[in-house]
Amino acid sequence: MNIPDLNRIGKGFQDVLHLKTIPLGIKFFENATDIPSSFELIERKKVICNVIGFSRYYEIAVAITKENTGNLCPVATISLGFGTAPEGFAERAVGAFAVSAEEAAKIVKDMKSIGQGKYAAIGVCPLDRMPLLPDVVQIWGNPTQMLELEYANTWNNAGNPIELVSNGHGASCYEALTWPIVDQKIRMAIADMGDKRHGYAGDDEMILGVPLNRLEQLYEGLLATMKTLNK
Repeated sequence: MNIPDLNRIGKGFQDVLHLKTIPLGIKFFENATDIPSSFELIERKKVICNVIGFSRYYEIAVAITKENTGNLCPVATISLGFGTAPEGFAERAVGAFAVSAEEAAKIVKDMKSIGQGKYAAIGVCPLDRMPLLPDVVQIWGNPTQMLELEYANTWNNAGNPIELVSNGHGASCYEALTWPIVDQKIRMAIADMGDKRHGYAGDDEMILGVPLNRLEQLYEGLLATMKTLNK
């Protein structure tokens, strides 16, 4: 896929589905020096869901290094390979996220990761102006729009149904970002409290995480199924 086609498809998803916000391209960088000059570098501490929400709502390209995201959210820190869970995380989570330290530890136990220390930074940009090929595309929408995307996937890829498996933690940073990279499969997530608190997500919003190699096929399926629905 080339960049013009990527930009066209990003705008196409929004136009066809009447999405509130343009789909996002998310790219990982092995070195901070690899970040394109067109990305605004955030030089303060931010959780990943806030970075994603900032790009989505202000429609700008932003990037942040792992030093400014690490240890702010255990789920993102572990899954994105930016570090490990802070010491005492399980104990502090008692009464907030779980009944006991043992149950809290299960939240991050056996999590998928894109590889500890593999990347130094992450960039997020609206897909219609993304200047390079992303690792994952995130499409944000309501349940009806997600259903239409499920039909699109079924149209030409029925053998690989979209999955939603969740414990309520790490929607935009884990379930719809790390999972698609590790498994190279389309994943669906329900925007969690972090997305609502820090990423401006609405109560009805869900996320589809799409690895780049599945994007064009999904878009073709969407165009086809929308024609059948409009007959």
